[in-house]
Amino acid sequence: MASHYQICITGIIQGVGFRPFIWSLARQYNVTGTVYNNSDGVVIDCSCTAAQLSDLVQAIKNNGPPAAVIGDVTVHTRPEPVFFPDFTISPSLRHYSASIYISPDLALCATCYTEMFDPDHRRYLHPFINCTACGPRYSIIKDTPYDRAVTSMASFALCKACEDEYLDPADRRFHAEPISCLGCGPRCSITSLPDDRLYHFADCLTLVRNGKIACIKGIGGYQISCDAANGAAVERVRQFKNRPDKPFAIMARSLTDIHALCHVSREEEASLLSPAGPIVLLRLQDPALVSAAISRGNKRIGVMLPTTPLHHLFFHYCALPFLLMTSGNRGGEPLITSRKKMVENLGPLVDFCIDHDRDIHNPIDDSVVMVQSRQVRVIRRGRGYAPTPIPLNVQVHGILALGGQQKNTFAIGRGCEAFVSHHIGTLGYLETNEFLHESIAAYRALFQLDYDYVVHDLHPDYVTTQIASSLGIKHIGVQHHHAHHASCMAEHQLTEQCIGIILDGSGYGDDGTIWGGEIIVADMVEYDRVCHFETVAMVGGEKAVKQPFRMAMAYLHHFLDEEELRTLYGEHDDFNLIHGLLQNDKSVMTSSCGRLFDTVAFLLGLIDRISFEGQAAILVEQCAEESSSEEVYGRVLQVGIDRVIPTVSLVREVFRDWQQGRKPAQICRIFLNTLSRLLVSAVVKIGGATSLSKVVLSGGVFQNSILTADCQTLLSQAGFTCYTHSKVPCNDGGIALGQLCIGAMQRGLIE
Repeated sequence: MASHYQICITGIIQGVGFRPFIWSLARQYNVTGTVYNNSDGVVIDCSCTAAQLSDLVQAIKNNGPPAAVIGDVTVHTRPEPVFFPDFTISPSLRHYSASIYISPDLALCATCYTEMFDPDHRRYLHPFINCTACGPRYSIIKDTPYDRAVTSMASFALCKACEDEYLDPADRRFHAEPISCLGCGPRCSITSLPDDRLYHFADCLTLVRNGKIACIKGIGGYQISCDAANGAAVERVRQFKNRPDKPFAIMARSLTDIHALCHVSREEEASLLSPAGPIVLLRLQDPALVSAAISRGNKRIGVMLPTTPLHHLFFHYCALPFLLMTSGNRGGEPLITSRKKMVENLGPLVDFCIDHDRDIHNPIDDSVVMVQSRQVRVIRRGRGYAPTPIPLNVQVHGILALGGQQKNTFAIGRGCEAFVSHHIGTLGYLETNEFLHESIAAYRALFQLDYDYVVHDLHPDYVTTQIASSLGIKHIGVQHHHAHHASCMAEHQLTEQCIGIILDGSGYGDDGTIWGGEIIVADMVEYDRVCHFETVAMVGGEKAVKQPFRMAMAYLHHFLDEEELRTLYGEHDDFNLIHGLLQNDKSVMTSSCGRLFDTVAFLLGLIDRISFEGQAAILVEQCAEESSSEEVYGRVLQVGIDRVIPTVSLVREVFRDWQQGRKPAQICRIFLNTLSRLLVSAVVKIGGATSLSKVVLSGGVFQNSILTADCQTLLSQAGFTCYTHSKVPCNDGGIALGQLCIGAMQRGLIE
């Protein structure tokens, strides 16, 4: 006999074809009733037997649409009888919610791609083709639940053919909110700058091959593009963005083209083809296929496939294998989403613009991932990943974590979930600071989040510290490396005390020095800095970050006298200045691992000036890849490690090898081999003293694949369980998650 039930489902289940999926299941199991969206998720009111109910619930949990992420499925018995003649899909209901989710923006699916390039299909070459498995989501939404009326598609009335698909539960475009066709959708235009002369897509081939710079309106903001093989065009973009050395990302026409250009593993290929469609860091195989100005000598570049129909259409007409594809802004500025601002800011560079009239409500940058030890790790969290929440085993409700100054992201807690934002950028610029405030406001409105407690970094000069102080509510500072540690713990839902190796460029220490090479014992409440790199002078403070000669002099000063230093570097323009500063002993001290890599890179002649974060560390890693040496600096390993790792002795060995004419590749490899063994040796001692067997690795230095793999292997051999990042970046883009959890635990103790 049939009973009456209400099934409530939460998760990322709106705008992904979930209601037609339920409709099909109900017909399959002969269940009558209705399904509808509300601001909590999806609700099914139905009549069926207990056996039918069991089959329906199991199918919901196990066989959802590809883009869906199912959270809770709860069943309630309805006491009142309800007669349902069949199974229908009802309009959405709106009410206050504490559990709404929004799907990330997804790359064009294979089915839509096939239709787009089928001359017989009515959406042939349609620049905005999509279905419930792909297309824009977060970037176009203004309110919830996710319905067309609250997206930037609201102003585009559906034609009869599109409306029939939109209303047909059996159609794959049923309630695909951005649905449109060439007759009723957004309009695309191609114009020259600054005179607005109209072009056609067929002109793109000539324009791009003649070295012209394009601006394309992407999912989350305007992008700058040009022929990746045209060195002059690439150099124009470099000069405009003031980006002398950092590699540019490229977009490739096809996976076949990527295989010709780069080495691609199975995991990297899966990431390229995934619905998230991120930029994947790949090792170059045939660099000659693109201009040397793309990579600037780096052996890895970011590569992505076309993510939107507009990108596919651009490639279709350009007929080129690779395009430079970078955000349409100057360094340090947020994404541009309006044509007016695009013309004002990019006009001096861009020759023509591929634009359209679908508004971007929520700017969002491309995600960046890399594969280490066959595991995909997020390096920059953006389109395709955000705003999907991260499940926790810590109650973080009502807390805002503001992240750090570099690679800023924020996080807001709801129940036992962390809504970690997309990449915001480097704070300290007016427009980036405003973007942070706007993005926090968007998350609060869309996910109905609120907070009465704020967490920030301890650094007194960070913008986030100033914001926290200005809000007029309770706020606490969290030590930078403790936040790194807790972020990795949170990803793996660890709560017990464990050991953390935290390596990065800089973080404000409790003792007023700049930390960055730390081993701590911590949980999500407190930490103990049990071991660290030797501290050396950071000559000139922040200037040392850009000028590695300063750090090299600080290290060499420990084991060379003035005459030796002058003989080696006396001709350097800054020698007398820096030597004098070292003599008066007033510099800030640092244990930074990033500054250690800067020193090694300078001593080996790999770099003289640093133009982007992590540049020296990348060069040391890529140089080390040319050697397979398993040698270590035995004299350094013989130095007993108590609370200080002997990095000065390590630099001394590097310097001696360099003086003796050893190849830089061998020295870099031996340096990394020795560093990993020093770190693990310290952990073994700490583990023996504390009986702790779990170790987390965090901090931007762990983007170094050689060091990470060595540490993982050595720790495993020593009997430790090792945890690394995958959901949030190991760099500062992940610390907001750690701040959130530490703030929650400390608030609980205070209250």
